[in-house]
Amino acid sequence: MGDEKPRHLYKYCHWNKYARKILWNNELYLNSAKNFNDPFDSCIMFNLKGSNDEWFRATIDMIAELSKRKLTQEEKEEWKKKIYFADTDELKDSRREFVEQLVMGKTRTNSGICCFSKEKDNILMWSHYAKDHTGICLEFDYSNPAFPPVRKVIYEENYPPINIVDINNKEKITDLYFTKSKDWEYENEYRISNVDVINDTIEFDPQILTGVICGEAMKEKDVKQLIRFLSCRSTPLTLYKAERKKYQFGLDIEEIGRFNYI
Repeated sequence: MGDEKPRHLYKYCHWNKYARKILWNNELYLNSAKNFNDPFDSCIMFNLKGSNDEWFRATIDMIAELSKRKLTQEEKEEWKKKIYFADTDELKDSRREFVEQLVMGKTRTNSGICCFSKEKDNILMWSHYAKDHTGICLEFDYSNPAFPPVRKVIYEENYPPINIVDINNKEKITDLYFTKSKDWEYENEYRISNVDVINDTIEFDPQILTGVICGEAMKEKDVKQLIRFLSCRSTPLTLYKAERKKYQFGLDIEEIGRFNYI
């Protein structure tokens, strides 16, 4: 039951230029993991398996792929010195950490990520991602075939271990973008990840955006501005308001009305 595909996915936003671009231009912003509030996001952990020759070839291939260019002969020679210097277990461990930091610096910057949740009423997420409940939460129809390719995030106690000489490294490194600590499990996150669009936007079919929820503490002037944006959209949307529950810590999502472009 817990793995059942949700009907809707939600995106919490500050009420800012990025949120307005989503509503006005039907664009989603793909951020790099280095800008996220989790320093462990998209991190990497290699094991020590493999010979110096295997480490050298795999490292060169991986750096070239992540850099999207071939390394020069001088760069290869420099890497060879660093890798072949590791003859003891202690040095190999240092080598592993060095390569991890280098690759991780690229994995955290070389893929654009857009985050969603199947939760629309999580108090913490409203606080973290919608500027203390003053922002909005966008409702997307995940059942619509036009929804962009997305994957569910899995939550683990440990980093997924990677053998640098494994021929399937590319797929395993991609998995890093969809693996987070169990501490974040309450977010029930889904992600778009695109290595070709970083710190930029992708367009989406306007039909998949079906609703907007105003934060419980959203300012009246911002609500009015939001309504003006919704009134100009080419597809119908439902506007909701998050309200505090009366007798418990929680939110009720109340419908305000529907907006149809005429």
